[in-house]
Amino acid sequence: MKVNSTNQTSDLESRLNEAKMYNSMGLHADSIGVYEKILSDFPELPSHTQKKISEKIEHLKNRISDLDHLDIEKVSVDHMSIIKKTLTSHENVQSILDSASAFKELGLFEEAIDEYEKLFHLGYPPEKNILLISECLLKIYSPSKVAAQVAKVISDQRLEKEEKARINFHIGMEMEKRDRKELAVDFYRSAKEIDPENNEINTTLDSLIAGLSTGSKYDYLINQGMVTKDQLQQSIGLSMKTEKSVEFVLVEFFKIGKEDLGKCSSLFYGCPFRSYDPELPTPVELIRKMSWASLLHELWVPLSWGREGIEILVDDPEDVGKTDRIKALLKTEKINFSVGIREDIEAFIIRFFGELKHDKSSPVENMVEGSDLIPDVRKKLVEMRREERSSPTIPEFFYVEFKLGKPPEKEKSYKLNVIDYSRHGLGLLVTEKDAELRKMLNPGDRIKDITFYATWTFIQVDTTVRHITKIKNEPHKGLYIIGVESGEIIESSLI
Repeated sequence: MKVNSTNQTSDLESRLNEAKMYNSMGLHADSIGVYEKILSDFPELPSHTQKKISEKIEHLKNRISDLDHLDIEKVSVDHMSIIKKTLTSHENVQSILDSASAFKELGLFEEAIDEYEKLFHLGYPPEKNILLISECLLKIYSPSKVAAQVAKVISDQRLEKEEKARINFHIGMEMEKRDRKELAVDFYRSAKEIDPENNEINTTLDSLIAGLSTGSKYDYLINQGMVTKDQLQQSIGLSMKTEKSVEFVLVEFFKIGKEDLGKCSSLFYGCPFRSYDPELPTPVELIRKMSWASLLHELWVPLSWGREGIEILVDDPEDVGKTDRIKALLKTEKINFSVGIREDIEAFIIRFFGELKHDKSSPVENMVEGSDLIPDVRKKLVEMRREERSSPTIPEFFYVEFKLGKPPEKEKSYKLNVIDYSRHGLGLLVTEKDAELRKMLNPGDRIKDITFYATWTFIQVDTTVRHITKIKNEPHKGLYIIGVESGEIIESSLI
């Protein structure tokens, strides 16, 4: 048995206090019994501690011998009776407080608790009373068992729901002051379960849990017991396999509530969380001069604007490079960031630009006029609109997925945004992370089984590379565009 754990240390301290209490009351035989039990139950005590306890036992045995047949038990029982009778002779608040205090001085904590419990029926503030009881309980029980004992005391009293919640809340505050934060969380949670609509309790609990964080984005979910570390690891693995965000996996596979996920993200980033809202109006004036491909690549989208500034939904508000680019593009510092999951941000972007394209009050010529799209893209978008009435309905593709390499060892998956398209061909944006594609592909090469994704459909076809061109204009200046062509896209769109 090891004695260096918190519970065992507390138990040892409690027993030593018990032995001292018996000794002070003249119960020398009982004191010896407790000391001997300590030596029996804690064989790994340091040798100097064992020696000190053995000396106390020997001293007490000599003391008993010197008393020369005095009936210790009878005297002590009589003594106790007199003490109790004296201390509990008056039944008013002050006398009860005095008698409880006297019992504590004698180390009689259970007797002190009995006295304090009388105060529940005399109008003494319950939260103050329970704090006094908790002090005694901490002398008798280990911290981990105090919560259960407090719950028992509270349940024995006829208290209103709000009073019970307030008692747990105040004990939690006291535990937090004593730096017993994990125990404080338990009391705050108990208070929340009793009174879930209490904003002060909810705010204090969330703040404390956030303070217990080790730096992980998902600490709130772990500390609340909603997800285990093993489940979080599984979520990360599934995220990589499915190419979905970890948040999406937590919601879909581990049934974490979107509201709880939102609170988790909000606490970590220190800003509001936003879910996808199909009723949120399209911010036409904000997005009409933006590139949807850039927004999808960067994972942010404007949601609204007003006197307080522009609200931007972003996947990582702490990405300083990204937030600086957003401020530079919008030419304002008056920006309010909200955090959202990747799939919700993508859904907003796709819906906003889909609605903008079909809004008669926003013709495509106006959409691209002065926009950040490269000149060739502007021209082809205008041509596409002019061809719409006499051409097959080609879906507006947003990105493509395909694999290249010699399977299975060297085969790699690629996901590229579509930034230029018409019924004649499509332009795929190649960023730095996929720069090797420039060496792997040449005009005339075939890319097989490439999947094109639109807002309402996807099409898998073979394509031919027509050109690989360096972009000279913003916002993609310095990157490359791969032009691909496939007659199968038109045929698929006619089905």
